[in-house]
Amino acid sequence: EEADDVQLELARKRQLVAAAGGLTVPIKPTAVADGAMLRALADLIQQAPEPDAARLDGELVTQLSEEHRKHFDDAVEGLVRLARDAEAAGGALLLDAEMTDLQPAVDRLFLSALEAWAADADRAFATYAGRPARPGPPLYNTYQCYLAGSEARLALDAAFAKDLGVAFG
Repeated sequence: EEADDVQLELARKRQLVAAAGGLTVPIKPTAVADGAMLRALADLIQQAPEPDAARLDGELVTQLSEEHRKHFDDAVEGLVRLARDAEAAGGALLLDAEMTDLQPAVDRLFLSALEAWAADADRAFATYAGRPARPGPPLYNTYQCYLAGSEARLALDAAFAKDLGVAFG
C-alpha cells in the first residue's frame, strides 16, 4: 500500500515540477521512496564498519530483501525522471533532508541517481557543456552541516560525483 502511495505522490510531484517554471523544487525522499525500504537500507549502512564509506557502496543495496530492492530501483528511476522533468522545465530538483537516521539511505538514493545519469551519457548531467541556460545540475542533495561528520560526507560524495564525471550539487 505504501508503494502505491509513493507512485501517486510521484505523479503529483511530476505535475508540480512541470508547473514550477524553472524554479528549484524541494522534494522529500519519502515522496519517491518507500519508507520501510529507506529504514532497512539506513540500518544496513549504519551497521557497516565505516558507515560514511558504506553510503558509497551501491552493492549494499543487494543485501536488501527482493521487495526492498525493487522499491529502491523504483525510487531511483522516479528521482531521475523528476530530475529530467525539472531540467526540461529549466529548473532543478532538491532532494530535501529527511529524518537524520534515514539520511544515509537518502544519500545512497541520491548517489544511485547520479550513477544512473552518468550511465546515460546522452542525457547525463555529466558535463556542463550543452546544458540549458540554467547553470548547475538538475538534482541536488541536502547536507545537514550542523551534524558531526557532515563535511567528510560532503567531501566523499563530491569525490564520488567527480569520479563519475557528473555535476554535483
